[in-house]
Amino acid sequence: MKNLLPALFILLSLFATAQEKASFEIHFSPNYTNIANPITDGNGKFGYHIGFNFSNSLKEGHIDWLIGLQLSNFSNSHTKTFISLSNLHFEDHLLDTFPDINIDILAVKDSYIKNNYYYMDLPLGIRYHLLRKKVKLFIQATLSPSVFLVRRTRTTKVYDNKKDSVMLHTNRDSDIRNLNIFGGFGVGLQIPINHKIGINLQSQSGIHVLPSSKDDLNKSRFYSVGFGVSLVYHLH
Repeated sequence: MKNLLPALFILLSLFATAQEKASFEIHFSPNYTNIANPITDGNGKFGYHIGFNFSNSLKEGHIDWLIGLQLSNFSNSHTKTFISLSNLHFEDHLLDTFPDINIDILAVKDSYIKNNYYYMDLPLGIRYHLLRKKVKLFIQATLSPSVFLVRRTRTTKVYDNKKDSVMLHTNRDSDIRNLNIFGGFGVGLQIPINHKIGINLQSQSGIHVLPSSKDDLNKSRFYSVGFGVSLVYHLH
């Protein structure tokens, strides 16, 4: 996060000097997120991007450059299945042989694990207007320096007696790459409400450029596909 703030302040200072066709946008995008090239099987889950952008027009309004700050959440889940030793009727012998064994494992049948990974991004992008009527059609490409913040894990254990327990754990994984780059692409519409306010509706997708793990053998990357909504305020 500290790495992004100086760059953000510098770019916002440059932006403040060129507000003739500038806009401020607040956006939220629910996404389907998962891991590309995973080393273990898993299921995708819903995540999100939430943040703000400043944009400014170039070349008679056909091209906008933009800069922003956003919080990104990527989520996935997987299941661990255990042999229920209590059903094999030799747990007493097992406990005599291994007195330090975790008694919980004797009754657990499955553990459902959901991971949420949080990043702070600095989107830098170009938006090209294909149609400049009352409703504008545009395509947008961004590259975002992305700083890993924290992982939050929710583990649900299912027992033989059908009861379950839930554990929450938050940590900053040492095996996750601290700084990455998130590449994104989208197609959208800008719909005016009045001369000052508008709404952007945008389909978008993106993926981390570098492997998410520091491990050279692990080539998995987080990706997302979703649909975003932005509230646009024109400063001019």
